[in-house]
Amino acid sequence: MIGEDDVVALSPMSPRSLAVLCGAVGALLFGAPAAQAACTASTPSNTTFTDPANDVEGVGPDLTKLTLSLDATCTFAFNPGLSGLTVEDWVFTYIDRDGNTATGDPELFGTDLLTLTLSDGRETATVLAPWDGTDYVLDESNIIETAPAPGGFSVPVDRLGIPPGTTPAFRVATVRLGETDFGIDVAPDSGGPITLPVNYDGTPIIPTFPAPSPQPNPEPPSPNPQLPIVPPLPAWRDKDS
Repeated sequence: MIGEDDVVALSPMSPRSLAVLCGAVGALLFGAPAAQAACTASTPSNTTFTDPANDVEGVGPDLTKLTLSLDATCTFAFNPGLSGLTVEDWVFTYIDRDGNTATGDPELFGTDLLTLTLSDGRETATVLAPWDGTDYVLDESNIIETAPAPGGFSVPVDRLGIPPGTTPAFRVATVRLGETDFGIDVAPDSGGPITLPVNYDGTPIIPTFPAPSPQPNPEPPSPNPQLPIVPPLPAWRDKDS
């Protein structure tokens, strides 16, 4: 099982710094410009996944009923079924955009895109972290502010970079990193991912990145990928510091 040390070791910031980030999110995230949509029409689809109740390791948000949907007007929506989200809570979705585990992150089920949803205590925002071939890169210019439910998000489907006519795969994790509380819940707990057919008219928005620099003596990928992976965080600073 994954514990607090595992999560913190994967992030360049301490739990206290993460809490500061959450507290400052209202001033630093909201109001960011949205990308222009390229989708013009889509085929409705939806799926619901039920995760066992009360299976949180520690104390934190409990995933129970997750809903993914695409409507006829290009809107993709994710509802993790949470009753609320505190400034200490994080919701990650791990998206294999093309449904092909041979592409994307080889240590994380072929994930091509991470989303991170967090709260300032009043509102929530979601940021995207695409896989650049080596790491996850937070796109600070592409902030999703529409939340259909606590911890969820709603966005034009093309902004997720999902190719039309594919069946992307999804995994979800909640993490609480507080001063005294730590908790983690993952869905699905085992087995295959949650899937959703995605078909629309338009072009997916996929960011481009410079070619990564060669790294000496790369470590072989782990044969047992685990969740969650916390992506590199942007250089946000506490507004009072």
